[in-house]
Amino acid sequence: YEGETRFVDASIEKLWKWLEASGDADNTIVIFCSDHGDEFMEHGGLGHGKTLEIEQLHVPLMIRGINKTSEPRVTALVRNVDVPPTLLDMLGIEIPGVWEGWSLLPLMQGVDQAPPPHSIAAVQELRSLTDEACHYIWSGPRGWHKLYDLKKDPRALADVAQEENDKATSMQWAL
Repeated sequence: YEGETRFVDASIEKLWKWLEASGDADNTIVIFCSDHGDEFMEHGGLGHGKTLEIEQLHVPLMIRGINKTSEPRVTALVRNVDVPPTLLDMLGIEIPGVWEGWSLLPLMQGVDQAPPPHSIAAVQELRSLTDEACHYIWSGPRGWHKLYDLKKDPRALADVAQEENDKATSMQWAL
């Protein structure tokens, strides 16, 4: 994993140096994202694609805009589905009303904006719902669920579904 990470870092550096040398760096939008994270025994598993724990859903997303018009870091909840509307917004193209995602450009420019209300994910029979405060996982036919308070436990290590049953139930219904 560390070798793959070093390879990607070196490749991005090579791309960036090429863009700067060509003189096109300030006229190019660069987007780097991932479709999944990996678990390293935080919740008893390795790899990805088997659970919806936060480390598998929290992925890198880096957007470098034209003329460096963006803030260096956005900490609000964002989703991969927000990337296409953001790209269109950066290019001044109208975002189709039927698209699910939101443009992140205002956040990137430091404008206060309400984040998306939640993010939904699914793998096999598992479903999850994440908002600014909580991460909920529902197992469907397996008969269990988990709730993490991301404000108190950002690494989502302590399941509070039993103590916060009303919140867990409301998130299950929201799925």
